[in-house]
Amino acid sequence: MAPAAKDSPYVGAQVCGKCHEEIYADYLTTGHSQQFQVAANNQAPKYCWAGAMPFPVESPPHALAWDEVGLVLGGHFGFGVFFDQSDDLITGPASFWNLQTGGWAGYDPGQSAPYACARCHTSGYDPQGTQTEFPSLQGSWEQGGVICEGCHGPGWIHIKTRRPEDILVDTSAGFCFNCHGGSEGHPIPGFGDVDLGNSHGGSCSQCHDTHVSFKYEFERSIWRDCSDCHESDGKTGSTRRSDRDGICDRQDPLPWQKT
Repeated sequence: MAPAAKDSPYVGAQVCGKCHEEIYADYLTTGHSQQFQVAANNQAPKYCWAGAMPFPVESPPHALAWDEVGLVLGGHFGFGVFFDQSDDLITGPASFWNLQTGGWAGYDPGQSAPYACARCHTSGYDPQGTQTEFPSLQGSWEQGGVICEGCHGPGWIHIKTRRPEDILVDTSAGFCFNCHGGSEGHPIPGFGDVDLGNSHGGSCSQCHDTHVSFKYEFERSIWRDCSDCHESDGKTGSTRRSDRDGICDRQDPLPWQKT
């Protein structure tokens, strides 16, 4: 019998980490855990890989102080966008920080709201919902940032029953591409072609540990590299599939599938 319903079906990543300690530790180093940072105590947001970033976020736009900033979206991989203390998205010239070039760019000059950023920067997102905390963002959400339940769905039943069937595990490329499909108009870790994912077993996790940072721990995040399924012709450097029909049909278990 399923447990009785509670006010929010989302329990939070820390609760998940009580049982899934290693996965939770890895999750804390990924962009998922750092996509939605509320500024506090006049301090810059903290990023796990700040020392490895080409140009980390160091200051707010428009010569603002950190105590004038309410929220930072992103800032882990490609760009960082900022909200002021009135919770309005800061737009205009030099308002969008580029981590790759170390420079400011214009972001929708002359526009104000609304924006759909929360669809991929929060968990439990409802495009029809309403919230007053960040009026520049469309919809409502259960928790800021991409917590475990942002991909696995509400966890309150699973933590009661401990049954695998009571939590969502969708490893399809199409599921990941809901946010990693590139339609947002800015660089995204793991961006590619959903057809490519479908032709390689139909799953990003066929080759990539989705709980490990693809940007800053690339080698550890890849548990199958191209040479596992492709081999060089030894002359031109081109590769051909070593398995049948051009589909990666290996059946050996992935690390998270082993018992």
